[in-house]
Amino acid sequence: MAAAAASASTPQGVAERRGIPAAAFVEDVEAYLRQAGLDVNSALAFLQERLQQYKIVEMKLLAQQRDL
Repeated sequence: MAAAAASASTPQGVAERRGIPAAAFVEDVEAYLRQAGLDVNSALAFLQERLQQYKIVEMKLLAQQRDL
């Protein structure tokens, strides 16, 4: 689960055409946290916030699709 959560983090400057950051897969979560200087709780809080942003974008896209 932690690996899936860490996959939501993105490399600097990587974005799709709508300005939505692309998700990057992280194989070694412990090394990623150590490299980023994060503890588990702060990383999870950041990733939960990012997940909520993705859900908002998804809801907007579904609403646009429904209105077509």
